[in-house]
Amino acid sequence: MADAGGRFLRSSNMRTLIACILLALASCSVRTGEAEQGVLDLRSWDSQSDVISLDGEWLFAPGLSPRPADFQVVRLPADSDFHSQKIETGCVTLKLKLRLPESVNKVGLISGKQLSSHRILWNERVVAGAGTPACSAPEYEPSLEPSVSFWNVKGGDSEIVLQIANFDNYEISAGRILLGSEKTAQTFLLRRVAGEIVTLGALIIVAFYHLGLFALRRRELSHLMVGVLCITGLAHFASSGIHLVPLYLNLPYSMYVRTDYISWFFAGSVFVHYTVLALRLTPPVWIVPANYATSVALTLFTLFTKPILFTQITPFFEVAFAVQCAYSLYLLLDGMRRDREGARLLFAGAVILFAAIVNDGLNEKDIIHTQAFAPAGLLMFLAFEGLVTARGFASAFGAVEDLSVRLIDTNQAYTRFMPAEFLGYMEKESITDVRLGDHIQKEMTVVFADIRDFTAMSEKMTPAETFEFLNGYLSRVGHIIRDHEGWIDKYIGDGIMALFPRSADDAVKSAIEMQHEILRYNKERATKGRSPIHVGIGIHTGTLIMGIIGENERMEGTVISDVVNVASRIEHLTKVYASSILISGETLVNLEDSLAYHFRLLGRVPVKGKSRPVSVVEILDGRPELEVMLATKVEFEKGFNALMIGHDQDAIRCFEYVLSQNPADGAAALYLSRLRGTEDPSKAIFIPSL
Repeated sequence: MADAGGRFLRSSNMRTLIACILLALASCSVRTGEAEQGVLDLRSWDSQSDVISLDGEWLFAPGLSPRPADFQVVRLPADSDFHSQKIETGCVTLKLKLRLPESVNKVGLISGKQLSSHRILWNERVVAGAGTPACSAPEYEPSLEPSVSFWNVKGGDSEIVLQIANFDNYEISAGRILLGSEKTAQTFLLRRVAGEIVTLGALIIVAFYHLGLFALRRRELSHLMVGVLCITGLAHFASSGIHLVPLYLNLPYSMYVRTDYISWFFAGSVFVHYTVLALRLTPPVWIVPANYATSVALTLFTLFTKPILFTQITPFFEVAFAVQCAYSLYLLLDGMRRDREGARLLFAGAVILFAAIVNDGLNEKDIIHTQAFAPAGLLMFLAFEGLVTARGFASAFGAVEDLSVRLIDTNQAYTRFMPAEFLGYMEKESITDVRLGDHIQKEMTVVFADIRDFTAMSEKMTPAETFEFLNGYLSRVGHIIRDHEGWIDKYIGDGIMALFPRSADDAVKSAIEMQHEILRYNKERATKGRSPIHVGIGIHTGTLIMGIIGENERMEGTVISDVVNVASRIEHLTKVYASSILISGETLVNLEDSLAYHFRLLGRVPVKGKSRPVSVVEILDGRPELEVMLATKVEFEKGFNALMIGHDQDAIRCFEYVLSQNPADGAAALYLSRLRGTEDPSKAIFIPSL
């Protein structure tokens, strides 16, 4: 959480927010005057350092005459006193006598929130105003434009008159009037404008950000609610405050008022809904719909009635909004009790926001004298919400990173069951991309390797010793296959089926290296008093189909082709010929340079399922008897050629010589036994049981 909070504090959005709050706080350095019986003594006022609010008891009279016969006392700012005078619409005049310091020579005047049209006179001179105040509806024109003026004055006594006309808003109100020197008034105004611009800009940024998050992830409705909350705040502050919008948009007065009310109608409902979504709470099912139903009803009433009517529902709405705020706090407390993530931060932000709203409400009713803090309060809540969002992202990123690590580990684990090379040739990036029936056709070299007499060996070992032996053996030869660009397709008991897609040379070199490794392994076994092992390897090259077979609940990668069958049967021949490595004629012709290897032709043998016999070639490399086999190779080939043309006696003489030099030559022993037997000599080189 600390890391997420730090990132958010370092973000540009947070810096903007802090700047806005500082501007708002700076703009609060306003001194409050306190007029009595229509007189405000400002002779001790330092006009060069303070902006003063002309609050207190003003003289009040109906009509727009600057000098009516009968004035009464009313407090400014307020609207309740006007209603107590039973003046709900029409026109009124307020007057205040100012006693200024003699040093004052130029002042600035800023009119506060006047809900309709107004005009300000200074010593009977019109100096500011907005709209056209009048006491008859046809002549009256409402407006929300700012009212600011600067002019030269003389120190001493002056008179300020505020004329207000209203035929549209039930809340006939006299807002604050601020007075200062030209410098202090301009500074104050610039601070207010800058504060509101930054506030509106921050709301726009946050709204776009959260709406963008919602567009990317529709399930996260809480982001939509934050975006809507920012929009409601944007609509309210843009149509109230110092009324920046009328400076750019020439819209009807009633539209600004409706926007102000409707934005508040939905703010409470959206906040309740956001709290429910953000904390994953389950309030009664009717709560959220009832809130929105109330907002919609108030909105429809506002849209289809005149401002003079819908502005009368303000007290009802204030009560409803207070209930929504209280219920939101209850939900946040419930979330804290349930230890929901972010509940404490959101509760702190909500308390600040609601306290700012209460402050503004009490200030408008002249119960307290402060500045408007609702914009800063909303931005503070959004700051806390941003911390919660950042914390959620940090947790999500951490979870994604952990998941990524687990997925990598899982994929790596899957490659032990389905080789990555298999997926690569299937053009699949992950095991999750594999689909039943996926397949490709490609020419490859298939290698089968099998331990001789493994069944007899395993009978002398316990199951645990058997597994230990197999794993030890496979760990020695597995990397050799991979080092030569091949991969193990499957284990078949003590046997291995491997595929070499690049070249036949890779397969043959791998087989030779495996035999060398077996020789080294046997030396280690001899030191432990264990018998040596012998591995026969069969190799065949051809076109095969590699793909996924099975059914939806159980699939596996496999190779389908008679190439596999031939390679398996060639491996079986190593037992018959007592050979280490046998390859097919197809593999021999696919070697880049067959002369780089020591080999000899053993003949052609029939294979089940194939109409033509398969040529079998023995690779001599890798055998411990390589030197003596090379020394007898010429004699062996003479005997083989004699056998092929039917010169049996010459063949017998050659094979006898080979065996005298190398009793371990299995092929020579096989052919010699066949020649000395009763079988047809023409079949001596065939193995019918293959």
